[in-house]
Amino acid sequence: MEKKINMGKPCDIIHIVKLDDSRESAFLIQDMFPITEKYIEREYTIGGNHLLITSEHTVNEIEQKARKVMGMLKRGVKFTPTQPDIMAILKKLREMQ
Repeated sequence: MEKKINMGKPCDIIHIVKLDDSRESAFLIQDMFPITEKYIEREYTIGGNHLLITSEHTVNEIEQKARKVMGMLKRGVKFTPTQPDIMAILKKLREMQ
């Protein structure tokens, strides 16, 4: 991440943020995965505590990066050699609704 930033390039595949409990956490945007509400069993927790981002600015930054990464995925960009075919999975999920 630092290498890209030092080269003057944006690093949109990861977002590091300080959570409300003052711990830093990394959002691996490059690893986002399509899902529908049908497959959500419960809220996400860390150590039994619900993950909640209360900063609207942080939410907007993550959403902006996610849109940019999604655009790259639509163009066929792969971030890792073992990355699943996100677009095929998204298409299948939409067909099942």
